[in-house]
Amino acid sequence: LGKQIPQHTFTLVPMLNLDKITRGAGRGVFDFLLTNPSSFVEIKDRYGATALVTLNNKRGNTAQSRFGSVIFTHVRNVDILTISDLQGKTLIAASKEAFGGWRVPLFEMLEQGFNPYLELKTLILTKSKIQPEVVQAVRDGKADVGVVRTDFLERLEATGKIDMRYFRII
Repeated sequence: LGKQIPQHTFTLVPMLNLDKITRGAGRGVFDFLLTNPSSFVEIKDRYGATALVTLNNKRGNTAQSRFGSVIFTHVRNVDILTISDLQGKTLIAASKEAFGGWRVPLFEMLEQGFNPYLELKTLILTKSKIQPEVVQAVRDGKADVGVVRTDFLERLEATGKIDMRYFRII
């Protein structure tokens, strides 16, 4: 941006905490924001934000304008095959504000008549608020089930960080 509009100075400030992003928008801390769809809708509704561009997620050689979520478990959890099997289990998510990492699967669970707030044994939210921690917890048996955005597991496998043979998508 600085090269294209040299009369202005731009500073990139990484912010991972969606609550801080929302509060910052309310205080006018930044002029431009790159965030997830759910966060944008919230900021738009509260503070009148306007979308300038949409980021397309690249999967393989195609650009995707939409994404979803996956609910997954380790293959050793042979008793977890459907959402109803989550009863009494431990589920881990990045944060309650994460679109693909919580809000989308929450909606799906509720649509299927499963209320995770009432029916899970425990809902764990990561300390880091990032999805690699979710995958590590399920892999290491610290949680029975995890939720991440679509294609996140495939990206970890492509970089050699996990082996998908050890995970089952619910």
